[in-house]
Amino acid sequence: MKTGVDLIAEEQKRKREKFGYNVNDIELQHYYENGELLSAADAYLAGMSSFWPSNWEHPYKPTPENRLLELQKAGAFIADEIERLQRLEQEKTV
Repeated sequence: MKTGVDLIAEEQKRKREKFGYNVNDIELQHYYENGELLSAADAYLAGMSSFWPSNWEHPYKPTPENRLLELQKAGAFIADEIERLQRLEQEKTV
C-alpha cells in the first residue's frame, strides 16, 4: 500500500505533467503569492468551490465520492506551497 506521502508526490507529478507547471519555475514564484495554492487545498479539504482561486484558468474538479483523492489533491497543493516558500527563502540567501 502506498503512503500518503507517495500519493501526494504522485499527484504533484501528475499536475506538473498534465498542466506543465512547476512552482519552482522562477517565472511562477510570485504568481502564487496571494495564497492561491492554499486556497486550492482548502477547496479540496472543505469540498467547497468558493475557496477555489478565482484567477485560475484550471477549474475546480471535486471528487466527493473519493475522499482519499481529494486529500491527495489538497496535500499536493500544500506541498507545492511549501516548495514555493522554500525556493523564495533560498533566493534570499543567494
